[in-house]
Amino acid sequence: MTDFTKHVAFTCVTNRQWRTSVKGSNGKVYIVQFRPMTYGPVQYDWTCECQGFKFRKHCSHIDKTKVAGTRCGWNSCLEIGIEPDRTGDFPTCPECGERALPVEVAA
Repeated sequence: MTDFTKHVAFTCVTNRQWRTSVKGSNGKVYIVQFRPMTYGPVQYDWTCECQGFKFRKHCSHIDKTKVAGTRCGWNSCLEIGIEPDRTGDFPTCPECGERALPVEVAA
């Protein structure tokens, strides 16, 4: 059996919680979110407050948001060696400038 060593990697805060407003075809504005899930097989996923999402667990507002590419979603993967700066703060996301959160990875 292989032994793994724990390392700290970083992920953009938008991989944990992110939201935006999307105008629907009827002119109504809906909130689309990428957030932690309390059910199902995935830990984080997309949600929308529209009726279509409530029935099908998917909708065009989510598709529109994904295509727009407004959520960063950066992940350092195994760029091991990124450390907190001198003030003890963690680095910012190099893609969007939001906070970068530490995550433990095994390599």
